[in-house]
Amino acid sequence: MAIVAASSQGIGRAAAEAFAAEGCKVAMCARNEQALGLAAERIAKQHSAEVFHQALDVTDAACVHGFCGSCSGEIRRR
Repeated sequence: MAIVAASSQGIGRAAAEAFAAEGCKVAMCARNEQALGLAAERIAKQHSAEVFHQALDVTDAACVHGFCGSCSGEIRRR
C-alpha cells in the first residue's frame, strides 16, 4: 500500500494517481475532506484501484498515528 499525504490536489494527487496506475493499493490523506473524497473516488474509478482515504492534519501526531493504524487495518481486511 502506498501512503500519500496531501493527496487531494497537486503533486500529492499526481503521486497517488501514479501509484494507482501501477496497481498499488493507495491510502490518501489531506485536510480538505470534500476534495480528498472526490480525488479518491476519481482515482479508484479511473484505475480500478483500491483506494482508502481519510481527512486529517499531518501536523497532529495522534491523527497520523490513527491513520497509519487504519491503513494497517485496511491492508489486513482486503
